[in-house]
Amino acid sequence: MPGETVLVVEDSPTHLKLTRLILMQAGYAVSTAASAEEALDLLAGLHPALILLDLQLPGMDGLELTRCLRQDPSYDDVVIVALTAAAMKGD
Repeated sequence: MPGETVLVVEDSPTHLKLTRLILMQAGYAVSTAASAEEALDLLAGLHPALILLDLQLPGMDGLELTRCLRQDPSYDDVVIVALTAAAMKGD
């Protein structure tokens, strides 16, 4: 829903910029983080409706971050969508 806040967690600057632009053009308020740790810092003062989350992040990966967030009931209403560029059989 346009106007909602979306957090994009992506370590590729190109993918992050493209995703941010598409969402902003659709009317979303967009916050970005380049790592799971940066996302956790942002989430201390942000409650997005949606988190678009890269699975392959440096340090804590996207699955670990999802597990961490799902242990906290305050994020029960936040939709988390996993993203990855690793879509080929060998990835």
